[in-house]
Amino acid sequence: MANVGLDFWQVAQRFVGVYLSLSDRVTNSVAPESRTGPLSAMSSPVPFSYVRGDRIELLAVDDDPIQREFCTVYLSTPDVEVTTADSAEDGLAKLSLVDFDVLLVDVDMPGMDGIEMVRRLRANPRYDGMPIMVITGREDMVSIDQAYEAGATSFMCKPVNWRLLSHQVRFLLRAHRALSRAA
Repeated sequence: MANVGLDFWQVAQRFVGVYLSLSDRVTNSVAPESRTGPLSAMSSPVPFSYVRGDRIELLAVDDDPIQREFCTVYLSTPDVEVTTADSAEDGLAKLSLVDFDVLLVDVDMPGMDGIEMVRRLRANPRYDGMPIMVITGREDMVSIDQAYEAGATSFMCKPVNWRLLSHQVRFLLRAHRALSRAA
């Protein structure tokens, strides 16, 4: 039992690898001519890009190591650098060193929670325009209202649909850039 932590990480890494491998096999195992529906003419899955040609720095703050790993696996692309932080305090420290394009933050974390982190960021003019998405297991109206009152740009409930999240991040960035150009 002394290696429980190591065994857990080995299992988690294998799970992610097996899942990605199986999803690729399932996606590619259906012959293009047997596909039906509006996407039937496509021979392979559509490659994903947030904002074509732009380099993006994304910070994901979550105390759950599996959520951080999934965020890195599912949101990283050749043009998207995902940095993770395991607490709001760690996230604030990383934000002071790097100009991130977008922030994803969990609500329920030990120490400072995500809502307080968003409040602190919005109190600093440097982060006025930063798109911030709050991601949490809570879906009650009070939590949603608190997130937006603190200054969140968007809100998503766990469990996370990673494809939907990647599209929402793309929209947040496009909207932010359009507003910046208009100002």
